[in-house]
This record gives sequence, structure tokens and C-alpha cells, in this order.
Amino acid sequence: MNRHERVQAALEGKSLDRVPVSAWGHFYHMEQTAEGLAEAMLSFQDKYDWDFMKINPRASYHAEDWGYTYNQSGRPGDKPVCTGYPVRETEDWKKLEPLPADQGVLGEHLRAVELIRKGLRGRVPFIMTVFSPLMVAGYLANLDTEAIKRHIREDPRAVSQGLAAIAETFADFVRRLASAGADGIYFATTWANDGMLSTREYRELARPHDMLVLEATRNLQFNILHLCRDRIHMDAMADYPVHAVHWDMHAGGNPNMTEGKTIVPTAVAGGVDLRVLAEGSAGEVKAQVRRALIQTGARRFLLGPSCSVAIAAAPEANLRAMRNAAEEGMG
Repeated sequence: MNRHERVQAALEGKSLDRVPVSAWGHFYHMEQTAEGLAEAMLSFQDKYDWDFMKINPRASYHAEDWGYTYNQSGRPGDKPVCTGYPVRETEDWKKLEPLPADQGVLGEHLRAVELIRKGLRGRVPFIMTVFSPLMVAGYLANLDTEAIKRHIREDPRAVSQGLAAIAETFADFVRRLASAGADGIYFATTWANDGMLSTREYRELARPHDMLVLEATRNLQFNILHLCRDRIHMDAMADYPVHAVHWDMHAGGNPNMTEGKTIVPTAVAGGVDLRVLAEGSAGEVKAQVRRALIQTGARRFLLGPSCSVAIAAAPEANLRAMRNAAEEGMG
């Protein structure tokens, strides 16, 4: 099977030669331009021969056109450091306006997608990372979750007004991604868990804006929902219109792969703990792959890390162990 066939068969629960496998992470020192990002993604793909590519752009790209600024050291393992952000008070949410998705930093990332499409030459399906509107909002407030929760309590309509501007912008961005050749999106949220909002609060505040973005994916064939962190609200998002759900089965309070498959009607993704990839042995990585394969029966399953890998810290041997374990299967 080629990679497109393998991924599609996995998403649909059809017979396949082996499970698809991929990994992703930040190349902080190469994320500052469309050309640098494309080069990093294509080089990583060529090195490990993954079955699909999840583009891992700089996380702040979602927020920069609204005034988020940062400094980058230029060292591969250093995260960018925020130097300015636009949302400090509740009234600031009302100042956010929809932005043109083909200009500024968003336009830069559409250019990166086009460069990656050309570099892949149709060999590998690839998806672009898009944060949920509430996760974008987190960056606009410098990841100050307590401040955002306070703003929600003080004036939920103001926050929702800001989320609507974000959602409208990224719905347009997603439509442009399709035109640029992406196969889908990796739709991520850090807010759908007990430590952030209750299930009811997430449904009332975030879901309408999530759905506006996801509606724009209707013509895309490979969309993954990522639920980050522990104690996730998987049941609250089980009906999201995606093709796979990805989460950290090793985090506290989260379902394992077997349990997750009883909650969501889609394919599931993940399986390998980030800490094991970074600090464990190749044998431990292979053991986790085997456990995930057993839990899923190697059907409707995409193998990968539980979240974004610290590429600068993860031993090459462990990434290759995960890649090779997909080839070996449960045999």
C-alpha cells in the first residue's frame, strides 16, 4: 500500500498491511520563515519516512497577527519567549476583529504549506496544525488561564465575541489550506479537560466556535482532533466532525486506547508516551507500541507520540524504534 492508501484504510477501519506511524515536534530555530519551516518538516520526513506529516509550526503563529510578539534565541531546543500580547482586560476581547487569512503571519504559513506540498510531491498525506479558538485565545492572553477564567466569569459575552473573531479568521484559513493542497488539519485544544473548564462550560463557550472552524474542513479527508493534557472531556467532543481523535493515553484520568474506542466513533491516534520517547529505551518504546496495537487490535489506529515531541531531546534510536515497531506489528 502507498501512504495515502494506508492512512485512508486506517481511518475507515479497512484491512491494511500495517498501522500508519508518524511523529512531530518543534524545530524552534527553523520556524521563523515559511522556507525554514518547510525545510525542517521535509528533512524530518525524509529522515524517518513517516506515513503522514503533521506540520508543526511555531505555536504562536495563530496569535501573532492580533499583536502577540516573541523573541527566539536561535537554539534548537529553546522555546520562543513572549514579549507582548493584546488581551489583558475583559474589554480587550471586544477589540478583536476577524483578520484576512491570506496576509501577515497566516499568509506566511499558507506559503509554508505550499512549499511542503511541492516538496512532498504527493508521496505523503499531510495536515496542518490549527488551534481551537479558545486555545488561540490563550496565547492572546499570554497563556494566563486564570485571567481568562476571570474574564469568562466577568463577561462571557465579551470573551465569546473575541472567540467569534478568531473562529471566523481560522475558518477562512482552513478553506485556504484546502486550496493550498493540505489533506486536513490537526485541530488541537488544551481547554477540554477538568483542570480548565467543566464539560458544560466547554460546550457552552467553546463548542460553537470550534464547530465554525470544523465546518470549513468538510472537503478535507484527514482531520485529527487533539485533546491535550490529562482528565480530558472526550465524551463532550465525541461527535466532532473529524476522522480521528488523538490524546495522551498515559496522562492521569485519560482513557486508554481500548476505552477511547468505545467513546469515539472515529479512528484513534497516539500510543507512545513523550517521556519514554525522550528518556526511555528503545525497548520501552517498542513495548508501548505493542500495548497500543493490542488495545486497538491494530485497526482504526494511527501510531504516534502522545503529543509534540521535543525533537532536540528525543534520541534518534527511540524515534526509529517507534517507526520500526509499526513495521513489526504484533507479531
